[in-house]
Amino acid sequence: RSKDSETAQSLACKLLIGADGRYSKIRKLSEIEFVKKDTARDVLWFKIPIPDNQTNNTAKIMIDGPNHLILLPTFPHYYRAGVNIPKGSYNLLRQQGIEAFYSLIDRIDSQIGRCAREHIQSWKDVHLLDIFTTEAPQWYKDGVLLIGDAAHTVTPLLGQGVNLAIQDSMNLAPIISQAA
Repeated sequence: RSKDSETAQSLACKLLIGADGRYSKIRKLSEIEFVKKDTARDVLWFKIPIPDNQTNNTAKIMIDGPNHLILLPTFPHYYRAGVNIPKGSYNLLRQQGIEAFYSLIDRIDSQIGRCAREHIQSWKDVHLLDIFTTEAPQWYKDGVLLIGDAAHTVTPLLGQGVNLAIQDSMNLAPIISQAA
């Protein structure tokens, strides 16, 4: 089904490549078995302007004991930022109000905390990244092939799944072309 139609569509093909990410529908529909492993943490993801006194093109990882803050510069002058929280603690943190989010960042870096207070207005500006890995012991099944995060999910933080999908494609292309 498409977004614009309630009518189911079909497409005949010799090989369907599942490159549809960590929550792969193709993996699920084709019933390819996989193992999911939760990590001990999740990440709260948000976007803020880079403070004026900071270098515009420098990625940073700040660590204060068990608390980590990652700052990735994006165009034109923003940080895509993430702060880790214990797995499953998101709802409890939200119940404490947005001030709990600001305090978490303040403990790691007060300047970024001030910037978050100024630009993050509510929990609507913060996104939960459920951090887990998956691995399909076998990436294929009659007419279906998984690549990237659909086959072997990694953390979503740095776009590694896209890189792995490209690597998978490059390695599998000669095999697929000979089979055609």
